[in-house]
Formats: sequence, C-alpha cells, structure tokens
Amino acid sequence: GAAGMIAYVVDTEGGDRFNTLFSGDSTGWKIPFIMVPFRDGELLRQLVTQRGHGVKLGISGPILPPSNKFDNMVSFSSSGPTYDGRIKPDLVAPGDSIYSARVLTDVEAASNDTCQKVDMDGSSMATPIAAGAFALLRQYFTNGFYPSGEKKTVDSFEPSAALLKAVMINGAQALQGFESDGMPIEPPPSPKQGWGRIDLAASVPLPSSLNLEVSAQKTPTNLIVLDDVDDKIVESNERGLCVDVDGSVEDLRATLVWTDPPGSMLSGGNLVNDLDLKLYFEDGEQLWPLSWNPGDLHFNFNTDIYNNVERVIWSKPDVGRYWIDVNASSVVEAQSFALVVTGQVTQVEHKMTKIECFAAPSSRQKDDSGAAWFAASCVG
Repeated sequence: GAAGMIAYVVDTEGGDRFNTLFSGDSTGWKIPFIMVPFRDGELLRQLVTQRGHGVKLGISGPILPPSNKFDNMVSFSSSGPTYDGRIKPDLVAPGDSIYSARVLTDVEAASNDTCQKVDMDGSSMATPIAAGAFALLRQYFTNGFYPSGEKKTVDSFEPSAALLKAVMINGAQALQGFESDGMPIEPPPSPKQGWGRIDLAASVPLPSSLNLEVSAQKTPTNLIVLDDVDDKIVESNERGLCVDVDGSVEDLRATLVWTDPPGSMLSGGNLVNDLDLKLYFEDGEQLWPLSWNPGDLHFNFNTDIYNNVERVIWSKPDVGRYWIDVNASSVVEAQSFALVVTGQVTQVEHKMTKIECFAAPSSRQKDDSGAAWFAASCVG
C-alpha cells in the first residue's frame, strides 16, 4: 500500500489557486498526506506520468519566513488572471516599505537640507523600480555589455521590446514567502506574482568589478539571445538555439516572447499568432512540455494558447547538448520573436535545426539514475 500521499484540490470556479483541507474535514485517509498548491500538483502529476516507475520525489520543510520582506506578497497587490485567461501581472517588484524622496519643509529648506525621505507603500513604489530596471536593461544592450558582460561599444545594438521582456521574465525569481493571509504563494506563473520578482542580477551577466552578493545558482554564467526582428517565423516553421550545457549548478532557463499583432474586437482576446517553446536533450527526448492527457481540460498549461510568453526552467540539467525549439503552431502573419537562454551554456554555432544540433552527439552521457529534477516554475 501507499506510505503517504500528496494532494491538490482542483477548483476551476474559485479564484484561489491554493486550497487546503483542514483538521475538521472528513477524508477517511489513514496515511500521512500533505497539501500542495495546484500548480505544483499538476507538475508532479505530469512528471510522474511522463517518467513513470523510478521517479524520486523529495519533500522538505517546513517553510520558514524569508529573510527579505520583498519575498512576501502584500495584501494590496493586484492579481490576475485576465478575463480571457492570460497570466497577469507579468512581473512583480517590491512596493512595501519603500523609502522615497520627501518634500522639504520650510525649516529644512532654510537650513540647506537637500535630502529627506519617507517610508511609503503601493504600486507607486513598485512601478518606478520596474521602470528603472527596464531602462537599465535597455542600456545594457545599447552600451554593448552583451554578450561579454563588459562594456564594448562594438557590441551595442537596439533591443526589441520583446527581447527586454524576455530577458526580465527569464531571470525573474519566484517569491519564497507567503500571502498576506499566511498561505503559501503559488509558484510562477501565477495570478498573484506572474512570472516572479524582477531581478536584474539574475537576468544578465554583469561586470566582475561590481562584486555583487548574488548566489552562484542565480548568477547567469552566460546569456544567449535571439532577437529576430527582421527574420520572422511563418506557419509550421521552426527556429531555435543549439546549446551545450557545461554544468548543473545553474538552472537551464529559456524564455520566448513575441509582440502579437492586434486582434479582432470579436476575438475574445485570442492570440493572432501562437508560438510554442520546447526543450530537447541530445538523446532526442522532449523534456518540455511534459507529457499530458488530451482529455484533461483542467488548466492544461502545456498547450498555452492564451499568452505571448512561454518559459521553461530545468533544474540541475544534465551536462550535454540541448535544442531549444521555437515552433510556429499557428501563425496568421509572419511573426518576429525574442528567445533568451541563460545558464552554464555555450551556443553551438551553425546548427539551425534540431537534426543538425544532434547530428554529432556529445560524448557526455545523461544521468539515468531515475531521479527527475524540475522547477515548479517551468511552465510555458
């Protein structure tokens, strides 16, 4: 018999994405069980379905309060999704207990005081943080910091809006704390935190002279971008990047963003062009999306037809060669897009298709110990 179980409650009518059973609820269960957020439950179910016998699931806890206040979700933060099912917000930024400039009093001005501040809360605090981060990110490309992480004028270029959004979402960090009511925060992408908290230091390689206090797991060793503004993708076409993963300390992250053309007033918010992001290992196995049951209509996040953003985070990736695929699932008109990849990765040049990428397999072998690692935010 079962030694324990993991349960998640499917509630397609209510707005809460985390439901739980309380001590007064009658279940008849005689074995230990825990409740997990809906997103985690769906991922675990699909992971077991895909990998089958031998999957090892690890549970750790309890979750302690985070050391940083910005890892919690404040009560006044707006939440989604939109009425047509799109993930909103896209990103979150700190907006609680933020010090802002304050107007000087007459006495302070008379004494030549030039700096006073006030502790404030609200979206008016979070918005400037997000806007400033995007301004700095744009300057990162226009000043030529990509791809080396050091300023080189010869490398400067004008990034597309899709690329800026892709880089920021790719490096966004999941909130580690709690909702204002003490409940766990559903992992991204979610109606509360979107794709996560803005984190520039986890989004792009930065000059070593900055000496930032960022863990090795979050600092990207390399950033690879594909900003196809002119070379657009058409119906049933495929593009992608061939990369070698040289270490497993960092997550392998890939994010696809495109600026969808304006839709019809009668479309109900549907995408005009639908692109899909897929991840393959050198043995030909499709790692993402996970396998799924076509008859399962409960939040089938592996077939995203609503959002113009798709992201995969593959934790502890096996060393070897990967193909990150952009597929034109349904394209009415030629579509430009941006693809971003970070991790301990190196781009394999002149490999334009999955077949070419895997034509000369890497000599490094995949770990078949049966342990399957994944990130709860690896949802497209």
